[in-house]
Amino acid sequence: MNILSIETSSTACSAALLTDNDCLEIFKVEPRGHSQLILTMIEQLLSECEISVNQLSAIAFARGPGSFTGLRIGAGVVQGIAYAADLPVIPVSTLATLSQAGYEEHQHRYWATAIDARMKEVYWGVYKVNDLGYVESMSDEVVSLPQLVDLNASFDFSGIGDGWAEYPQLNDRFKLDCVISDVLPRAKYVASLASHSFKQGLMKTAFDAVPVYLRNNVVHQK
Repeated sequence: MNILSIETSSTACSAALLTDNDCLEIFKVEPRGHSQLILTMIEQLLSECEISVNQLSAIAFARGPGSFTGLRIGAGVVQGIAYAADLPVIPVSTLATLSQAGYEEHQHRYWATAIDARMKEVYWGVYKVNDLGYVESMSDEVVSLPQLVDLNASFDFSGIGDGWAEYPQLNDRFKLDCVISDVLPRAKYVASLASHSFKQGLMKTAFDAVPVYLRNNVVHQK
């Protein structure tokens, strides 16, 4: 299993190559450099692992929600590689990626992910970790005013994502013991979730490598 994963949905840009033995990642915070960085990262990973594009099993990407420009760049790169090499693709939720990071780094099993969506809104999703160690959605992913998001108080949730810092009223409403706000999505966690989907046979075609914005109006006019 050789899965190439990319993450371009935030101010960070990263690529990871997951093989049967290891996961190698290149990660940089460069808000306006995604289009220049991502192809170089991919070439470097393939070279270091001595793997050609034709030896890849699939290519995964963070499909959003997140930066509109970043998501378009990521989807475009994935489509180009997948069409050329006839590879399956695995879209992975950016919100789920952050929750997976929270689990792998802190071992908490229930996560509420909030990402600043601008326009005084958050991208919001709620997740639990299954018995195999991968997060699963407990609700629809939404874009919402912070005061309208909901959290099932029956579970001991931890919070993750920059939305918790940007909108303190979330903390005031839910009073979670653990909130991790200084974290960005990373390709290695996209790879983790993609490997689970790959083993389940949940791949898509290059045609389906499209961003998920959640917000219908992607251009904001003052």
